[in-house]
Amino acid sequence: MTWIVPTLFLAAALAGAWFWGKISDPRKGGTVGCCHCGQCLTAGDCVLRKNLQKKDQ
Repeated sequence: MTWIVPTLFLAAALAGAWFWGKISDPRKGGTVGCCHCGQCLTAGDCVLRKNLQKKDQ
């Protein structure tokens, strides 16, 4: 019975990590992709996201 709690905790942690990874993927328009470098203010566009899209093509 003591193995149930760690197993459920591990399953919840893995599910949370998978969900966070899906949300924050900057190549697919993720919402947490900003690294706060400040270059988007000067360039008018997110440089990080632009570079990742160039790599995919």
